[in-house]
Amino acid sequence: NGQSDWHWQSFFAALLAGRAKAIPFAPVMGNHECYGLDWKFALPRRYLASFAVPGNGSRDFPGYYYSFDYGPAHFIVLNTQFEELDGLKPGLWQEELLWLKHDAAASHKPWKIVLMHKDVIAYDEYQPGTGHTGGISDVGHDFMKSFDALGIDLVLTGHMHTYRNRGHIYDEMPSDHGPTYLMFGPAGNERYTVPPDTDFDKVSLDQSDPGRYRNYMTLAVTPTKCIATCHLEDGTTVDRVVLTKDATAQ
Repeated sequence: NGQSDWHWQSFFAALLAGRAKAIPFAPVMGNHECYGLDWKFALPRRYLASFAVPGNGSRDFPGYYYSFDYGPAHFIVLNTQFEELDGLKPGLWQEELLWLKHDAAASHKPWKIVLMHKDVIAYDEYQPGTGHTGGISDVGHDFMKSFDALGIDLVLTGHMHTYRNRGHIYDEMPSDHGPTYLMFGPAGNERYTVPPDTDFDKVSLDQSDPGRYRNYMTLAVTPTKCIATCHLEDGTTVDRVVLTKDATAQ
């Protein structure tokens, strides 16, 4: 809960107790950061006060989204909490989309990788924009065409507490030139049924199996190769995605 001090203190205690204290940490705002203690939508004040992220030049939404370079990759951290925030502080999507186009176009790194919380597939979650519980999500409709146009290579999401590998996804016309879409999670023990989407999922994990639902990702990036690997808690490899680039095209 975004306004629960106990939740935040427990999170930081677990984070800082291990190796994460010595390595970079890049937060991505999710829907729970936008809930108050009454579980109604609220501004993410505690999230914004807790993390020092790179500036985005915004007057109204500093800290809500940002980008950074790490090795040969440009990481773009987007905010997908329009449903939660528009009634409290409108204009986030319009501002963020314009910033995304300028930010991605300005980067000359070999790889462009997007991190965002909500996924581009709805699964069984009702979408206010489309009025449906399946197919492309509201967030997908908000961003996917821009991802294709801007040369985004990889989009990493969460939210649904499970692993899904969808490869390339297209909204209207088939294309092999858009990004690869991967969803990861959970690291904790919050489980619920997320039915596979047979139209999109190439690889999925079943949350009903206690030994096969908690997972994490490792990402290895060189100027010509990007390897995303899904591991179970015991280190077993579930899935491995390898993206390549022609070095002469850099």
